[in-house]
Amino acid sequence: MRPVLSAVYHGTRESVGTALAGAESAGALLAVVQAALQQVEESVNGVRRESGVVTACAVGCSFCCWLNIDVLAHEVLLLAAYVKAHRTPWEVEELAAAAVGRRDERAGLDHGQRQRVRKPCLLLDDAVCSVYPVRPGACRRYWSGDLEACHAMWEDPEVTASVEFPLLQETGRAAAAGVHHALVRAGYDGCYYDLPSALAEALTDPGCLERWCGGEKVFSEGAETRTPEGFRQAEALERLRRELGTGME
Repeated sequence: MRPVLSAVYHGTRESVGTALAGAESAGALLAVVQAALQQVEESVNGVRRESGVVTACAVGCSFCCWLNIDVLAHEVLLLAAYVKAHRTPWEVEELAAAAVGRRDERAGLDHGQRQRVRKPCLLLDDAVCSVYPVRPGACRRYWSGDLEACHAMWEDPEVTASVEFPLLQETGRAAAAGVHHALVRAGYDGCYYDLPSALAEALTDPGCLERWCGGEKVFSEGAETRTPEGFRQAEALERLRRELGTGME
């Protein structure tokens, strides 16, 4: 890892780990999560400003919101808490039903098939993110330099293009890894999940937040991210836990 990226990673991991140690209630823990996601965003934006990179992203451009993203349990729980605080009970039920429907549509798809699905994020409202202050880390670190390429990928899932800036992408990954590893090291669920599937459970099962606070696996196996053939997420997570327990460089 390059020195700058290493500094971003270790600095983020240390600050988030310290904040987690001082948080006792579920609300305080979710506040740490929100601040940690903001730290990821600020790390990327700082490099973006200093490098003078000109991005193509703008308010109302939601091409990337049709892409599938991997999310962590704490990100989904933060989304669920925000939705419940800012929507009526009926609207929450409506969103939960939509998430269940999206989950059921994707249930039989393998990794490759799921990656080719193009449907708008359930949290979009007129092409604008309705949960912007608490959006997942993957959304915060994505910057495109080619709007036409984004459009092409949006229209045809078989089209692939490199639209991100390598320096911003690497910085975002380093910061996001710092957050993820701080939470795993502190004993929280480090599994990656499918957003609609996990959101369906977070909005309908009040035990999700309690399990997360207790250091348990939050969502069902069916909500886990589909991985390529031969890759086992549980095994990778166990290796990560061992490495973090002895100090990961």
